[in-house]
Amino acid sequence: MPQFNFEISKTAVQDAGCHLAEIRSLLEKPAGFSKLTSSQRKFVISALLASVVPADRKIKDCEMELLHKYLHSRIQPGAQTLSESLAIAQNSLCKSDDVKSVAAKLSDLFGIDDRCALIGMMWDLALCDHELHASEEKLIFHIADEAGVPRKKVIDEQSRAASRAQ
Repeated sequence: MPQFNFEISKTAVQDAGCHLAEIRSLLEKPAGFSKLTSSQRKFVISALLASVVPADRKIKDCEMELLHKYLHSRIQPGAQTLSESLAIAQNSLCKSDDVKSVAAKLSDLFGIDDRCALIGMMWDLALCDHELHASEEKLIFHIADEAGVPRKKVIDEQSRAASRAQ
């Protein structure tokens, strides 16, 4: 299996932490999501996806590779946001308060189909190593609950991801 070889700079780690704090303070204000730029919105979604990788306290190459693939092909952030999002995953920067703040506002940004697709990508990340840890499952259900995604849809996305992982 190839090693994940995307270089994460110390600056990206520092910038990611600053951006998380900045966005969290914006989201705490009324209509916070509406005040985010397109780039900040992509960062928010990227950070949520990145939070799944270290949830089991193991950061595996296959998880980082899939995260990179999803960010690059589906979220399409700029180079800086991509680097910062990977830094979030590799350094476990996204804390539970950040996740909760962001997830609670997802319904302001996305319709139910897009939120389900995001949950599906999270399941893919959690299952790509062929191991589902309780902490990964708990995080995804927590994000889904905060985002207003019905449990049935979360379980449907989990089933789809499990069949893709085989």
